[in-house]
Amino acid sequence: MSTETRLLLDESVSYRLPRTVIPERYKLHLVPEIEAGTFSGKVSIEVDVRSEVSEVLLNSLDLTIDTATAVDDKGKELIAKTSIDADNERVKLSFTKPLKPGRWQLAIDFAGILNDKLHGFYRSSYTDESGNKHTLAVTQCEPTDARRVFPCFDEPDFKAVFEISVVVDADAVSLSNSPVASEKVEKAIKGSDKKRSSAKKHVTFKETMKMSTYLVALVIGKLEGTEPVMVDGTPLRVWTPAGKTHLASFANDVASASLSFFNRYYGIKYPGEKLDLVAVPDFMFGAMENLGCVIFRENALLVDEKTAAHPELERVADVVAHELAHMWFGDLATMKWWNGLWLNEAFATFMEMLAIDDWHPDWRRWDTFGVSRGAAFSTDGLLSTRPIEFTVRKPEDAEGMFDVLTYEKGASVLRMLEQYLGGESFRLGIGHYLNNHKYSNTETTDLWDAIEEKSEQPVRQMMDSWIFQGGYPIIHASKEEDGQRWLLTQHRFFYLPEEKRSHVKQESVSRYHVPVMYTAAFGQKRVSGRVLLTGNSTEITLSEPADWLLLNAGGHGFYRCSYTDEDLNSLTKNLFEDLSAIERFGLLADLWASTLNGSLPLKEYFRHSLRFKEETDKNVWTVLIGAVNYLNMVVGKGQRSSLKEYVDALLTPALLLMHEGENKKRSKENNVLKDQLDGMLFGCAGILAENEKVIADAQAAYGKYKKSRTSVSPSLAAAAINVLASCGDEKQYKEFEQQFKKASTPQEEERFMYALAGFRDRSLLAGTLEKTMNGEIRTQNAPYVVRSVMLNPWGRELAWNFMKEHWSKMIKTYPEVMVPRMCEGVTGLISEDLLADVNKHFEQNNVKQGHRTVSQHMEKLAVAVYFKSREKHTLERSWLKH
Repeated sequence: MSTETRLLLDESVSYRLPRTVIPERYKLHLVPEIEAGTFSGKVSIEVDVRSEVSEVLLNSLDLTIDTATAVDDKGKELIAKTSIDADNERVKLSFTKPLKPGRWQLAIDFAGILNDKLHGFYRSSYTDESGNKHTLAVTQCEPTDARRVFPCFDEPDFKAVFEISVVVDADAVSLSNSPVASEKVEKAIKGSDKKRSSAKKHVTFKETMKMSTYLVALVIGKLEGTEPVMVDGTPLRVWTPAGKTHLASFANDVASASLSFFNRYYGIKYPGEKLDLVAVPDFMFGAMENLGCVIFRENALLVDEKTAAHPELERVADVVAHELAHMWFGDLATMKWWNGLWLNEAFATFMEMLAIDDWHPDWRRWDTFGVSRGAAFSTDGLLSTRPIEFTVRKPEDAEGMFDVLTYEKGASVLRMLEQYLGGESFRLGIGHYLNNHKYSNTETTDLWDAIEEKSEQPVRQMMDSWIFQGGYPIIHASKEEDGQRWLLTQHRFFYLPEEKRSHVKQESVSRYHVPVMYTAAFGQKRVSGRVLLTGNSTEITLSEPADWLLLNAGGHGFYRCSYTDEDLNSLTKNLFEDLSAIERFGLLADLWASTLNGSLPLKEYFRHSLRFKEETDKNVWTVLIGAVNYLNMVVGKGQRSSLKEYVDALLTPALLLMHEGENKKRSKENNVLKDQLDGMLFGCAGILAENEKVIADAQAAYGKYKKSRTSVSPSLAAAAINVLASCGDEKQYKEFEQQFKKASTPQEEERFMYALAGFRDRSLLAGTLEKTMNGEIRTQNAPYVVRSVMLNPWGRELAWNFMKEHWSKMIKTYPEVMVPRMCEGVTGLISEDLLADVNKHFEQNNVKQGHRTVSQHMEKLAVAVYFKSREKHTLERSWLKH
């Protein structure tokens, strides 16, 4: 074993609790004083002492420990001396006599603060329609914040049963993982606020199944619930802040369909006794998969189907299905340690797609997932990427795993595996895995072994090449002279060209086990096949010479493809007839990626992209418009005429199709996706091409929208708001500001909030930035608004300077996990001077919870700066003349 390996293991052990004392059952009692912002509690933990100890270590953070004792199975009590190790987030219980092996009860009295940073036990406030303010007490324990709520063995493999009770105001709703076992109203109790006294009730919840501490959940306060709906014997309810249950019906439908689907797919009934979906005003993530009590941001659960655009509905559906998938994959079977977090999240992302595709096949959710996969591609093509699974030592290492590599890349490789093995073989392997490991903990290899057993394929060997090394390959296809044989070669894809990464030491040459799906064309005949590429190269031999060969047929592989110029021209000769939408999406995305890393000159991309101007698929248009947005950030306020000329040429045929409602090509399209595409084209034409007719149409559409939210299609309304922001003045800003404040749905509030970041006037953008610090924009949203202004070419330097100026306050105010996401805005600071300033800032200000993510943002900025320099002459000329 190398010195480095031993060091890693030693460091890992130092952050882990000993295995000499194992928790089996918690009895947790909490008394929150919500208005005072404090809580007190007592926890009794039944433990199995495996070997004689005089000290017991538990996790504890930001808690005051009052007393601690240990009682053996004969009733003998030992009083503990407590000492806090804040750096390692622990409390040590020291006893004058050793605890002998056997059953013991640890009892600890403690107190804490209801914080405002959206982790542990925190407060979340809202004002109802009558102007009354209500404050909730909410928990968020993942990954390592249960220790902020109560002293505990806060590691995922310390699974135990929980019995939770609370003392709360008599009129408050109390929700936890299990149903209420009993409620008893107590006499009025004076709180720490002497002026306030109210009746209290003691609420005890039923015992949970055996589960990890990070799943413990409580929500207390003024909430309203829908009527229970029974799904396969499980009562399902949606809980909302007062006055918002009318926005719960869509989530109810999604949850009912998803719960039923997962019961069938896994072959194991939902493991909880009830299922509550709870919307709260302030939440760190989109949602959290607490068993039986899933907590959401409002905009990820509550929605008005009549006024929401399709992406907004899709987001709610995705998040609900994602969290319910976790009830089995994560809650029932759980990773042993945080290095396996990716599997929880990747699998839930994969399963959300399966569930939504089963519920709404007309949404073509797997096609749309290609866009999400693209976000993973853009990060995984960096030198600063990471393997999907990596060593986790400290709590902040676990927090750094909540990114596109965990979610989107992880789900992508699972989809690639499922498509290669076949859906049924994959499903049987999943069921086998869950049955073998329910109520326990697992390693990643346990899943591969279960699928391998059912599929009889070398799954572990294949997946290890994707999980334990970063990056992905680009597969090049070249035709041999006889036309029957095609040579496939692989090498790792990087965005930075070789001359810009020659100083970086490469540990080894990356080789991936790539399940290549392909289609070959012989005149009108098409033949599909597959080959497993495990080395540098392999050869495909066809029965006869082929006209063309398409790699990544079906579009589900996590790799890029390239061809010779001749083969690419043959492949794109009849683009819309020969390739499916998802295949056109992949082909175009690969061309744009090759442009960014210098393999394909920008002028060649312009030529290829104009072949797609009659495209009718909204996902393909996402690539086209994404490239235009990137170029918009690169050129900034310069070369606007070339940008507008190119966008006009690209969009004009599509806009004509958009206005010709009876056009045969468009009439075949799914209405939901067609409406979404229309909004995308409309927004691009108004914002980037600055099309005067589109701007006038946006003003007219917004006028109708103000009078009646249902008079304009939701996608068009959302696009019109963005168009008007991009060309808006102070009057328009104040109008949107008022609409933001009085929005009737979470989605409407979000539309107008982000519109305030889309103006071009610096003084107006300065006002938006100020709102992120003075409380007008909630803490859960503020970092994302700062990021949006930084990505606005007219506001990027303003926002960058604002972030630097307020950095210390932001670090103290914003939840730690959101800071790296805010820093993504630096990818829009595309100049040599700003790149140097960014490097200097982060050299002096380390982002503890997301240093790797921030380094990825900085590398993306370096890629853009180098791209701008390399393509300077092309960008300065008329783009269409290329």
